[in-house]
Amino acid sequence: MLNEYLGFLDKVNKRLRAEDIAALLPKLDLAKRADFEGDKNSPSKKIEKLEKEVKRLQKDLKLKSVTIRFDEEHNLWEVLFVNSQGAEHVINCELALSPECRQPKRQVQAD
Repeated sequence: MLNEYLGFLDKVNKRLRAEDIAALLPKLDLAKRADFEGDKNSPSKKIEKLEKEVKRLQKDLKLKSVTIRFDEEHNLWEVLFVNSQGAEHVINCELALSPECRQPKRQVQAD
């Protein structure tokens, strides 16, 4: 199980380029589309928590910015961060529902 979890972290880390942030997804249980839904003026509690947790890591990871935005095309919230090199990364529903993210959640719940 540990190897599968580390494999998940590696795959998600390749997309986010930040292992500490990748580890937040299963920890905060961002597993459903509904976790990213909200109206245009108010994000879900889980998105607010994710933004807060990423901001908590901002100084240590030398992130240039951490923001949330509403994707009007899909009616979903997402968290964006800009790493120390200026590259933007998005934590969104697509990432959270990807097989890489879903597998360790099932493992953790099964134990």
